[in-house]
Amino acid sequence: MIFFNYKKTKSDFFVILFITYNFALCSQNNLKTFKLTDASFQVGSYLRTYSVLFDHDKSNIKIKSFPFLDSVVVFLTINKHVSIEISNHNTREIEIYSRSITRDRSEAIKKYLVEKGIDKNRLTSKGYGSSKPIIIETKGANKSKKIKHAESVNQRTEFLIAQTDFVEQQKIDSVLPQKLLGTWQAIKLTENSAAKMIAFKMQTPYQLVLVVDSLFTYSFGNSLSKTKLFLLGYKANWPPYYCFVKEIDDNTIQIDYSRAGAQTDAVIYKRKE
Repeated sequence: MIFFNYKKTKSDFFVILFITYNFALCSQNNLKTFKLTDASFQVGSYLRTYSVLFDHDKSNIKIKSFPFLDSVVVFLTINKHVSIEISNHNTREIEIYSRSITRDRSEAIKKYLVEKGIDKNRLTSKGYGSSKPIIIETKGANKSKKIKHAESVNQRTEFLIAQTDFVEQQKIDSVLPQKLLGTWQAIKLTENSAAKMIAFKMQTPYQLVLVVDSLFTYSFGNSLSKTKLFLLGYKANWPPYYCFVKEIDDNTIQIDYSRAGAQTDAVIYKRKE
């Protein structure tokens, strides 16, 4: 049951209806919310907003929405351990179109945040169409007004806390690349192997490179959390390699070099003192 007080103006009436309905709904489902100024969060808590606006029937974000989205950027910059789900909702009757436009709009928000420097791996975007309304019942007296009000409430954007340990997990995953740093001497080679002496170095805080026989340098890119590393030769005519690094013990590793159309080379290395 939803009770609401009488106010002189229609706008006040609908504000009371909106607040009371959402309070009852949250209490009933025990939903958790968070604010951009919060310092601690729980997975599953959400922030609902009507401050992200789009051009009619398009996914273009209106300029007046930028200040709010910039505050989300600040929030994610401060709370680097948090990853979020971005969702958009509307009230279109044609569900295929409804899901398509909401998906495009949530993706547009994600793109905006990424362009502002937020790691795309911390963001997921979803368009739920009209499948998750806040207000469902619009029957009875003043039906047209109830429908209009329901549309204004149901058309929204939400940010849901999906993960609270993003940074910590990345640090754990980067242990293997850190242990690779230094020079390694091959102790077991195949006939086709040329990589007798290799060295792993950090070219930047986020980029691991491999120097082979002091002649060729290859970059592993920015993803230090992978044990499958993609080798990109700086020489244009050098074909792309895949490199699988396996740790045998603290001072011994095996690297399986492979490329399209060629047999894999498995080379064992000892750390060079």
